[in-house]
Amino acid sequence: MTRRRMFAQGIEYDFAPDDAPLVAHRHWAIATAQVVDDIDGAPLRIPFTVRVVLPGETDEIAQNGTRVRRLERAIGVKTGPDGTFALVAQPWLRFTPFAPPVGPTVSIEAEGFLPLRHTFAVAYNQRTIALPLPAVGDRTVTLNSTAGLVAGQTLLFGPPNRPQYVRIENLGVAGQVMLAAGLIELHILGERIFPDAFATGPATVLALRRTPVRIVGRVVARDTTANTSTPVANVLVEVSDFWRTRAAIGANPANGSMTDPNPAQRQFAVSVSPGTLAARGVGGTLGTIALPTVPGDDRLLARPVAADRTRIDVASRQNLQPPPAPLANRLLLIAPADAAAAEYQTVAALEPVGAVDEPARITVDLPLRRGHGAATRVSRINAPAVLPPAPRALRDATAPGDRCVFLDDLATLAGSGTVRLTGGGAADEFQRYERLSAISDVNGDFRLPPVHRIARLALTIDDGAGNVQTIEVDPAYGEPEQRVDVVYFV
Repeated sequence: MTRRRMFAQGIEYDFAPDDAPLVAHRHWAIATAQVVDDIDGAPLRIPFTVRVVLPGETDEIAQNGTRVRRLERAIGVKTGPDGTFALVAQPWLRFTPFAPPVGPTVSIEAEGFLPLRHTFAVAYNQRTIALPLPAVGDRTVTLNSTAGLVAGQTLLFGPPNRPQYVRIENLGVAGQVMLAAGLIELHILGERIFPDAFATGPATVLALRRTPVRIVGRVVARDTTANTSTPVANVLVEVSDFWRTRAAIGANPANGSMTDPNPAQRQFAVSVSPGTLAARGVGGTLGTIALPTVPGDDRLLARPVAADRTRIDVASRQNLQPPPAPLANRLLLIAPADAAAAEYQTVAALEPVGAVDEPARITVDLPLRRGHGAATRVSRINAPAVLPPAPRALRDATAPGDRCVFLDDLATLAGSGTVRLTGGGAADEFQRYERLSAISDVNGDFRLPPVHRIARLALTIDDGAGNVQTIEVDPAYGEPEQRVDVVYFV
């Protein structure tokens, strides 16, 4: 123990100060990030919130019996200018080095944008035990590398239930380290050793996606002589090109993603509903599939369930089975009669309470996209025994909640239907889809499917009688609908 002497107001004090805390026990920015707009790439200028998401259930019972959201109390969030934020914690105390390298997950929310979840990696500097193996009591240990280590630095040895912190007294040659105290445990070849150090990694750029918008409008023929407008029916309004970002518009205003001069870079979009359930990388696949319901094979939700949950309670598990049962016994359609709320889910596990016609709890493979009320109908889907191919490839990654999926081609995709999405290590998911086109009705009205992640659209309007025009539109994100009217002058 080091003793020190201090003078104050003519009095001499002799004291022993506490040891300095370990570097990895101090507060650090364990992760930093900047939030940007997916469309223009600029830092987010509006207020946003960052919440650390804890694993498992999102809420808990408080002391007064009410249900409240579980909060992370060992990680703080500090926001800065230009969309920046940092997560602050004591690294070794919050994330033990001996555990699997699982970092914190955050949920980022801002008005007009879809929520984004991101998991940061927390990486520790580590070394491993090399030959010759040390014995209990040895003060010399050989590591695979001593680069960056210094005398006086602390090393953390396992096992996790009996850790040992030992200072480095000297560094030798060929990976040898002389310790200030002897080892208290046996250690094996390749066992991980952690130097007392921490360094914040580079900042992560996180792009928030705008909330979807639906282009609606009316097609009319304008007679300027009579000063009258007449609705035009059966006019095809379709997206014939699009630019993903503001930068893409500036770089090539004549050619968007659909007409890129390089065919290998071309992208084509479909709108899916209720929105993608899992993150999937470039190269994931998509293909159409017929999914008829099984007549009369329905059950009701026994209680409400919120979005993002993976467990639902049903009044009956009749004909439902967990894996490895065939997909036809695992695929469900929740709220089949409500097009705005309907979603496909697959059974991952069953917790039966009684007989097959009694209530049961179902765990589904992917988080629910929508919340559903009690007594919502849940239908079993008669999926084919052999799944059809999924020939289309994703040209851009998807995140949960995406309404537009970007593909290598639209061949084999009809105007609308159901598709199966694969890839990314997640379970297959099933989505209803529409191509980005519409036909005007007898009143001349049309409604395109929701779009997002697109900075500019080229709309081609064709009345089938040789009258074709193209309009470029920048989607007005922030509102559910944007009106674009089309006028033919006659």
